[in-house]
Amino acid sequence: MGKIPIYKPIIIIALMFAAVFGPGERYTHAQYPDSGLGAILPLDSIQKFIGPILPPNGLSSTFRSELGFGGGLAALQRAKLTNPTYGTFDLINNDAQSDPFPGKPTVAGTEPYIKNRSLDGGPSTFSLFSKTRLWRLAFNASYVSLDTLSRKSSQDGLFFSGLVMGGDIDLIRNEWVAIGASANFYFNDPRFTFKDSSLKWDNSQTIHADFSGDAPSNIGVYLRYTPPEIWNFPLHIEAHYYAPLKGSQWTNMGVALAFRPQIYRFDLSARLKFDRQFLKFSTKDRPEDDQWEADFCWNIWGIDFGVYF
Repeated sequence: MGKIPIYKPIIIIALMFAAVFGPGERYTHAQYPDSGLGAILPLDSIQKFIGPILPPNGLSSTFRSELGFGGGLAALQRAKLTNPTYGTFDLINNDAQSDPFPGKPTVAGTEPYIKNRSLDGGPSTFSLFSKTRLWRLAFNASYVSLDTLSRKSSQDGLFFSGLVMGGDIDLIRNEWVAIGASANFYFNDPRFTFKDSSLKWDNSQTIHADFSGDAPSNIGVYLRYTPPEIWNFPLHIEAHYYAPLKGSQWTNMGVALAFRPQIYRFDLSARLKFDRQFLKFSTKDRPEDDQWEADFCWNIWGIDFGVYF
């Protein structure tokens, strides 16, 4: 998956400012009755599509904050390392797979193969998060852990944990539906290391790898559907798709079902979620036999708990 051209985030940011800070037509006429700006900026018509620009009870009435934690289990869908000299190594163990090295005796499914070549196929994940929202704008900070370790040594594997910060804006906000744009920035570099383990399928040669990518970021869109209730419960539905923006290629898509009471102070919420994440990074500033590319994919099922303030 390629990176998004830089002009697209600029357009999205411009739309964010227009939606949040643009005055309504009635305010424009009141401030500049003879300027004709009301004709140039017919935002009353725009509001019929994007929803009210300003909340009816003032901005302070829309302030919400949330603290919480979450956890889940991931299913490793793809874990490949590629090197121009040694070729591609598949680090997912599958007893039913075909010969990973055509023309050579296979050891797929044997204990040495599992220990020396494969990663944990079901790593756990957890997060701590905080969210602050003011009308259409929201800011998020979280610590996320998605380390995927070797079966042989906890010192080997993919280390993908760290601080993530981001923000989003509701570009369209009607009574029950919000559609918006979001950007997320990882503050740690993903790292893959195989020092205690060998990538080679037998003992004739040891091949090790140790390299990092750049801290990833992504940008995308989301949807929130928030009716008063679903099946007599206060539920809402979320969906998102975030594509790589800068650094390592990090793609995230998912859906969630949130159980939320009326949002008052100290109310609790729970959120069942499914995410599919992709991560790809490489190093190009090394000799040819030490140039690596990592390509990973996970399916993640999890639950978050939060409290509103």
